[in-house]
Amino acid sequence: MGGIPKFLIVTLVLPGRHLDGALDIAKGILEEARKVGAIVIGGDISTGEELSISITAIGDVKKPILRSGAKVGDRIQVSSLPGASAAGLAILQEKQGPNSELEKSVVLAHKAPEIEYRKFEGVIDICNSAIDISDGLLIDCSRISSASGVKMELNLEKIAQSELKEIDSNRYMEWVLTGGEDHKLLVTSNRQILGFIEIGKVVEGSGVYLDGAEVKPSGYLHHWDG
Repeated sequence: MGGIPKFLIVTLVLPGRHLDGALDIAKGILEEARKVGAIVIGGDISTGEELSISITAIGDVKKPILRSGAKVGDRIQVSSLPGASAAGLAILQEKQGPNSELEKSVVLAHKAPEIEYRKFEGVIDICNSAIDISDGLLIDCSRISSASGVKMELNLEKIAQSELKEIDSNRYMEWVLTGGEDHKLLVTSNRQILGFIEIGKVVEGSGVYLDGAEVKPSGYLHHWDG
């Protein structure tokens, strides 16, 4: 973690049914690139049977932030509480559509997430470890725990402040702890980071604990057959 993208190389494979949308795809890539100050410097466009969009980001990093850098005494913090994408997916799968402004916002978080680029850039120099929450809070905490040789002790009361409780009081904690594709940042630092939410402490030991009870890391697991 900690890299800042400067240049993008874009490869598009467009089936005939998507050719009319090529300009919209280009505009979307340009809009997102501008948010981080990156520019498209090349790539390739071709036609094919399946839609494929591949983007390579090239940049630089002043201070690489590793999963192995967490230190005993660090505060575990997130850029915001996760789970919105999982909640949005659940609404899309189970309902005719969102019924409230909150439900509309989580559906949007699933379909077109907003990345807090500037907030992320501002914490590079004060983080000891970091990982994006793409597979779920618990499993990504376990990755820092394993790489750093420490215990991640999470505070249930702080995590339970999620507004997702208003959507489903029975399942919101599942979304927060194991939902993926959130595009949030999980970090450890010896300082409270402005705009981040503290959800626990790094202590001696191993594994991930929730209010003193060890929890089995769960979330999305990537598998490769080889």
